[in-house]
Amino acid sequence: MTSVRTIALLFTMLPAAASASANVVAEVEAAEQAFWQGYNSCDYAAMETNLATDVEFYHDMGGAIKGKAALVDSVRRNICGDAQHRVRRETGTDAKTYLLKQGDTVYGALVTGTHVFHAKHGAAAEVPEGRALYSHLWTTKGSKWELSRVFSYAHGPFGVVQATPVAGAMLTAAQIDRYIGNFAGPGMPPILFSRSGDNLLLHCRRVLPSRDVLRPRNSAEEKKLAPWESINTG
Repeated sequence: MTSVRTIALLFTMLPAAASASANVVAEVEAAEQAFWQGYNSCDYAAMETNLATDVEFYHDMGGAIKGKAALVDSVRRNICGDAQHRVRRETGTDAKTYLLKQGDTVYGALVTGTHVFHAKHGAAAEVPEGRALYSHLWTTKGSKWELSRVFSYAHGPFGVVQATPVAGAMLTAAQIDRYIGNFAGPGMPPILFSRSGDNLLLHCRRVLPSRDVLRPRNSAEEKKLAPWESINTG
């Protein structure tokens, strides 16, 4: 009889526990939203309110930043430093919040998901320029939630979809002819496409070491250091 009563009591406690967890998750998500509102509006006071003093930020391309003052200063100089070039961060629909417990006590929460970065340059319309994954570790300090650790990784351009491998693909003569010619652009070496039978050939110059790129050279020197190389794309 005692065991039956115990099981019944446990079942009556489950809804209350679930409700309590939902309330905590709502608190974390509200703190998360407040932090990003401060980030997007360059409201440094709002950001500082939600950051732990010893916060650590890790970026897979930009390195690590440690401390509240250093992190806020980085946002001030980089994200908010130029009014003509602004970046707005938007949370993806895949964001999830996981509570961290020790026994029955919640001591932290992990928020993970995808975020998209929208850029606005001058008077041009805002456009999505990149995306990345993120993980945020929130910890409690009394009744207050603080963002303690930030991980931003897997950065890439917006809208890129991983290619699906295929067994092979054949181009028609007309398709090959569309790509024949010389191509060049800012910050890139010239490339040349030509045709050899049913194959499309890509000719490119070897990328020179950075110390050579900065040193002026005459055309004969350039030809010697960076000869054309052909790659058969067929």
